[in-house]
Amino acid sequence: MWAESERQRLQLQWVQTAVKVVDWYYANDEWDKAITLCLDICHRYPLEEEAYFFLMKIFADMGRHSSVHKQYDQLTSVLWNELQEQPNPAITEWYQLWKQKNKE
Repeated sequence: MWAESERQRLQLQWVQTAVKVVDWYYANDEWDKAITLCLDICHRYPLEEEAYFFLMKIFADMGRHSSVHKQYDQLTSVLWNELQEQPNPAITEWYQLWKQKNKE
């Protein structure tokens, strides 16, 4: 029983650290490294919204519009299938504003 709680604590610590590293990569325009790490986070922990959000912002900065849509759709799908929930309202608001600015 103690091993399970320790495993969960270490997982949370890994995710928090990985997101901080992604934030640093993003702030320093090391987008390829940030993308790689975000994809790893999403693969390991598909409910980690912050990783999808970073991917959306990076792809938006790169002008990769279809990738922004794809990440939002994946996030929405995962959250709905697993938890019957919508993404964080701040993410949805950012996405809606981004869509308005980037009408295709």
